[in-house]
Amino acid sequence: MKKLTLSLAILPLLIFGACKDTSISEAECTPVVAAMFENFKTAMPEGEVDKAKLVLLPMLQKECQKGIYKLDCLQTAKTLPELQLCKK
Repeated sequence: MKKLTLSLAILPLLIFGACKDTSISEAECTPVVAAMFENFKTAMPEGEVDKAKLVLLPMLQKECQKGIYKLDCLQTAKTLPELQLCKK
């Protein structure tokens, strides 16, 4: 019984420990997010891009570093709906 309890206590730690290492460095995310906002300029009016950048840049940078987005998809996204498709 003690072995079963110990196994059940360790199993979640192993699972969450294996999934945790999906972080990406700021140096990798910054140019990708910048390229995405440059692509937005082709599909959105300039004023809207600036507003979106103010609101979304900090959030996207953090989410990118957490590994929530596929980097190649994020770099080529031109609209907000395309951005949503880039989530893993």
